[in-house]
Amino acid sequence: MIDVSGFKQSRLYQDIKLEGKREARLEARLEGKLEVVPQLLSRGFTVEQTAQILGLTVEQVRQGIQET
Repeated sequence: MIDVSGFKQSRLYQDIKLEGKREARLEARLEGKLEVVPQLLSRGFTVEQTAQILGLTVEQVRQGIQET
């Protein structure tokens, strides 16, 4: 049986930890982009233009509108 410190040094643990960090970074980037959505829309950009500018889908922009 592997102890906790041994497990933390295992390849499986390291891969899981790395994947969690990647997902957190992607989520933070998306949240940051969604925060800009209302500002672009208030300046007259369309949903489609906003999506293109931010590199998002139209669906993601609409979701950002609903969450604010």
